[in-house]
Amino acid sequence: MWKRLAPWVCLAVVLGVFLWYLDRWHPGALFGFYHDDTVYFSAAQALAEGRGRILPSLPGPEGAPPRQTKYPPLYPWLLSWIWRWWPSFPSNIAPAVWMTALFACWFLIAAFQLLRGLVGVGDWPALLLVTLCAFQRNTVLLSGAVLSDVPFLALALTAAVAADSAMRPQGRAAPVVATGILAGLSVLTRSFGVAVIAGIAAAAFYRRAFRQAVLFCLVAAPLLVGAFLPHSQFSGVANADGLGWRETWLFYTSYLDFWKLCVPRADVLLAMLAEN
Repeated sequence: MWKRLAPWVCLAVVLGVFLWYLDRWHPGALFGFYHDDTVYFSAAQALAEGRGRILPSLPGPEGAPPRQTKYPPLYPWLLSWIWRWWPSFPSNIAPAVWMTALFACWFLIAAFQLLRGLVGVGDWPALLLVTLCAFQRNTVLLSGAVLSDVPFLALALTAAVAADSAMRPQGRAAPVVATGILAGLSVLTRSFGVAVIAGIAAAAFYRRAFRQAVLFCLVAAPLLVGAFLPHSQFSGVANADGLGWRETWLFYTSYLDFWKLCVPRADVLLAMLAEN
């Protein structure tokens, strides 16, 4: 029994040291460094105050702020509960940061479970990889930020772990439904979650788990639709106020239209690809 428990005990120690190390960085003092964290937090405040999904920092037509279409809704909704329980700013930054830190622990546990199941890896190499990942600088910074990156990682990797056993021809319905919910929640956290859904569905079809693939897609589809509706809130008012305002407006309201504004022609696209 100790051989089975030892890697998990060591992982618990790693997580404890990780949280201690994260606290030493005083992550709350970095609030505002990424800019996106301020948009997330102000949008969460609007949700908590019953003003709906809006961008309160961006003036819209006739002074009314536009709908919040920059990010999927799940992470701002989670942050709105921080505002409900701790409505005093900036003291509520600390619980928001620690919510992300708990997602970081979730992510590291899911990563360990995923890695240890890979052929040729096993418990101790997986633990070493997870430890190196935990104390990598970007992991520490993002785990102490009011951003959706780490919550997305936690949901995406947990969906992958669940899918490995569920998306097989003999897979039962309940684990498949759970996998669909996790993958759907990942896309409700970051739009890139669409790749998680597509990857799991592709793996299921590759394994000839057709019934499981269809059930998975039926569960994930409503969450996928909810993540991408609505899109652009661009208006004629923004267009009439000059290119600079139009660029700012699109940056906050429609990634697709902002990208088309920045890459208007094929030669610009080719130049961008060459530069990158």
